[in-house]
Amino acid sequence: MLVRDGVTISGRPKATGEERNMTTDGLIFVGEPWHADMEQLAQLGRVLAQPLPGPFEDDTAAGAELLSDVAANVVAVPLTEEWVLACAVHNFHCPEGLRTSAALAATDRHRQRTMLPGHRSPWWEAVSSERMLVVKMRASSLSSDLLQPDTVAANRLAPLVGDLHRISYVIEERVPGAQYEINGVVGWGGELLHHWQAVKQTWSAVTGKIDAYEPAPMMTQIGVQMLRETIPALGLAGCGVNLEWRQDKIMDVHARLGEDPREIYTATWAPEGNPAATLIELLVAQWTLRAENDA
Repeated sequence: MLVRDGVTISGRPKATGEERNMTTDGLIFVGEPWHADMEQLAQLGRVLAQPLPGPFEDDTAAGAELLSDVAANVVAVPLTEEWVLACAVHNFHCPEGLRTSAALAATDRHRQRTMLPGHRSPWWEAVSSERMLVVKMRASSLSSDLLQPDTVAANRLAPLVGDLHRISYVIEERVPGAQYEINGVVGWGGELLHHWQAVKQTWSAVTGKIDAYEPAPMMTQIGVQMLRETIPALGLAGCGVNLEWRQDKIMDVHARLGEDPREIYTATWAPEGNPAATLIELLVAQWTLRAENDA
């Protein structure tokens, strides 16, 4: 275990020079997933478990700078949402890993809608405004909930997205029916290495948030098909993937595994526990095999 400038890096020590390209020390897994057994993760690969450094208006750049300091020329894999963009920026000078274009497509809703297969998106429209908004029917005085810009998310994207302040909102068709999600691991070549079973989300009519999950094994095949269409469309590689859908329409895609902090969530789709360990194990194994084949 190495502590540098208050940052704890656990797992295998850093390699140097060409050695990084031939060993699993050429990888670093970044973030601390909810309920993960971090000791187990550290036994499988090199892990940097720390929150994204602030201030939040510059945290993507700060995170990438931290990675360059402690893991120069090492491919970074995000384990949590907050590290997705920083890892991708860091990987710019690395031969493999999650690229900035793919990370943006999994973070910026406007870019995601433009890149997903057309038949998988509901109707949507980009809205140009930096103001707080409400949505009203043309012949009605009734208004929707207040739409307010997400300052943290906007500041995280701002250095990387030139049209962020021109397109602040994406308005989407409300697709009826149950909402499902599926999680998987994307290999270094953009292939789906592994997937877990699909789960059904139950939404509260009072809070408007998810309040329960249940296994949905009969929907897994549909979820896998959507993953196989989405992964190449967004250009994902060397990361986790979380996809949510209703009917045949994709609601959201992320370049990491699902993140609900409640223990019941992970237990529903990964009853074996610690899905981040599976992600690390699979990516390290594929990385090692490819290095051996190249030797």
